[in-house]
Amino acid sequence: MDANVPLTPTPNLLWSSLPPHGFHKRAARLVFTIPVDIMARILPSPDLSLKELTDFPLPPQSTKLPSHSTTPLGLESYFSKTAPSELSPTVILKIRHLVIPETNHIHKLEEFGRQAWLDDFQSVRYAHLQDGAITVTYFPLWLITFWNRVLEVKKISREWIKSRDWITAQLKQKKFIERRTLAQTASIMLTNLPWGALRPKGFAEGGDPIHTLW
Repeated sequence: MDANVPLTPTPNLLWSSLPPHGFHKRAARLVFTIPVDIMARILPSPDLSLKELTDFPLPPQSTKLPSHSTTPLGLESYFSKTAPSELSPTVILKIRHLVIPETNHIHKLEEFGRQAWLDDFQSVRYAHLQDGAITVTYFPLWLITFWNRVLEVKKISREWIKSRDWITAQLKQKKFIERRTLAQTASIMLTNLPWGALRPKGFAEGGDPIHTLW
């Protein structure tokens, strides 16, 4: 970690006016980065197989926008100047299972979040959920990064679920023996290939993640 990078926000600055490689933006990257030890508990490891990826439980997603806010998308209602709650097993459980916001809202929150950090906001709430017991939990600002990552993983997983289901159908059919044999091979590959590893050089688009092979 750069000793010259401050970890505290600076109010009255505009994120859009900051230099791209200045210390504020370097500090923000730290604040919005999911800690490695936590990431391993809330997101699928790159070493999981493609089959395991399709079975990995990801939080459900809302399709509605909050309506209790003064801004068009209710962005400010998600942020608080209260320090984040301790990352207890209960808080981690909430992160893994609570309904995440609607897709467009998450993208807007990502844009708004850096400015919120500059304005001295320290934590995030699940403002799209109405249960008071949920909204009193304050999560680290990297929760927004997690929500974005969930969107990415869901998109990848959906494609492989379609592939997995098609292969399963071919394994059950009895009309085309050769197709069933090839499906058996494909099923074995789904069970063994790590979804997040890079393709070997010289193999198709070498260097791209294996999951792009769908």
